[in-house]
Amino acid sequence: MNLLEYNIKNLEWPKLDDKLFDNSDSLKWMNACLNFIGREEKFYVYASGYRKAAEIIYSNLDSRGRYQDILVYPIVFLVRQSLELLLKDIIVTCYKILSVDKKIPKNHALVGLWLEIKSLLLEMHIENNQNGIKEMESLLYEFEKIDPISFAFRYPVDKNENDSLPGIKKID
Repeated sequence: MNLLEYNIKNLEWPKLDDKLFDNSDSLKWMNACLNFIGREEKFYVYASGYRKAAEIIYSNLDSRGRYQDILVYPIVFLVRQSLELLLKDIIVTCYKILSVDKKIPKNHALVGLWLEIKSLLLEMHIENNQNGIKEMESLLYEFEKIDPISFAFRYPVDKNENDSLPGIKKID
């Protein structure tokens, strides 16, 4: 029996009374509270959640090196998602400060979001040449080159069925 057959045979199927989203108070200490802050602040809360999840997964990698080959995908995806939402959070905050009536950017392009932030900072007369800015920008460009629209670490192929992450053999 191959691994796939074994996994399917031993799969624990859901029961009819299982619920994906249980709104009851059966396990009050495990209930996650949603919608407790304003819409704009949610970007930061979501970003924090994705980052924390990545940190938890990363910090629990097996020291014997057994799971990093499969956990790299959710870790990097979670970090990228956190970055994207943090950039959007900064944009929303700048819009609010400048009283700009614009919609939240709908794209996933980290560099495009960063360029929007840079232009908003200029509009607000805030210097953006502090230490670390060029380094951060360089890393955003690197991230976007590998995963331009947030698909590479979510799916093994893109929408045209091309392999994700071609030519990349290792990530430390």
